[in-house]
Amino acid sequence: MIKDWIIGITAASILVSAVIAITPKGAPKRSVRLVGGLILFIVIIDPLKKMDLSDLAFYSMQYRADYEKYEEKLIFQNSSMIKTIIEDKTRTYILQKAELLGVKCDVEVSAKKREDGYPYPDKIVFYVMEECDSELIEQLSYIVSSELGVPEEKQEWRSAENED
Repeated sequence: MIKDWIIGITAASILVSAVIAITPKGAPKRSVRLVGGLILFIVIIDPLKKMDLSDLAFYSMQYRADYEKYEEKLIFQNSSMIKTIIEDKTRTYILQKAELLGVKCDVEVSAKKREDGYPYPDKIVFYVMEECDSELIEQLSYIVSSELGVPEEKQEWRSAENED
């Protein structure tokens, strides 16, 4: 349908241009331009008279349904990306604090969505690489609790040797 419409516009344009080119100057040329413009206008709007409005309503509803589906998918993907970013940034922050204290460990952060839909650090698992002073572990636990809002009961401490 679109191909036929484009071919029709092209053919009408060529025909109108040829007639305008061979028409003498003056009033006849202005008349030919007016008639040629009307012909092109009719060719351009011709598909509109063949359009079924019920099809237009159907396609409009289909478009809206597709839009809502893609919107939901995008919201889910965005939320997952934010969750991953928060987990990664939190892990980096904790590792920096651990390094400052001299605690050699790795960290696994799990984020959870709040009621408003935004994720926050919910649970942290520490994998301690080597034996270290319990006071340093308590300091790191306090930092995580006070600065990140992850209570001590949501912090789990494991030995890295046991995880291999």
